[in-house]
Amino acid sequence: MTAWPLTRHRARPAGLLACLLLFFWAGAAAAAEATVTAQVCGPLKKGAPVTLAPADDSPLYLSIKEHMKQAVERSGHPVRKSTPLQLYYSAEESAVEVRRRGPSLGQIDIHARNQRARAELLFNVWSTHKDSILGGQKNRRKYSVSNFLIMSLELNRQDNGHCVWRGEGAVELEGVTAKQIAKALTDAIAARIGQNVERDRVVLR
Repeated sequence: MTAWPLTRHRARPAGLLACLLLFFWAGAAAAAEATVTAQVCGPLKKGAPVTLAPADDSPLYLSIKEHMKQAVERSGHPVRKSTPLQLYYSAEESAVEVRRRGPSLGQIDIHARNQRARAELLFNVWSTHKDSILGGQKNRRKYSVSNFLIMSLELNRQDNGHCVWRGEGAVELEGVTAKQIAKALTDAIAARIGQNVERDRVVLR
């Protein structure tokens, strides 16, 4: 399955988020399993101090403010005021449209008596919850909508606004709330500051 965001909250570079949701298999992911991507887009000195810049002062942001500082410092970058580097972070609950690539297929094998002929029929003969030959089509909709927590960290130069590094993470809010899982997602993304990550699957605890 492939997921597309229904709404865009801020006009910012969307390459990472598009890639993130493209590879996020919502149906296979556990409630506390996140996908994380990251990209280096400029020189970053080891141990360079940064200034935190939250997107707003909503309850969700306030709940992770101190944890964000600790997570960034664990990555090797002390948090200070008025530094050349600014770490902007956002955390949004978003409705995501999950599209099915096709029917969920079962498999049966047919063997001829002479053992020379074999055919594999890729379909469900019977299922109470999936499309099948005898049971018919169970779900005529080609998509469903799920709620995700999507978090973004962007490290930029203060003097010209140029990107140094950015990372993003997404986790489906199934059985957990955004506030319950936000700190763990913060840790997962901040631990990858200064790294290029095409896609990591991370179990949040």
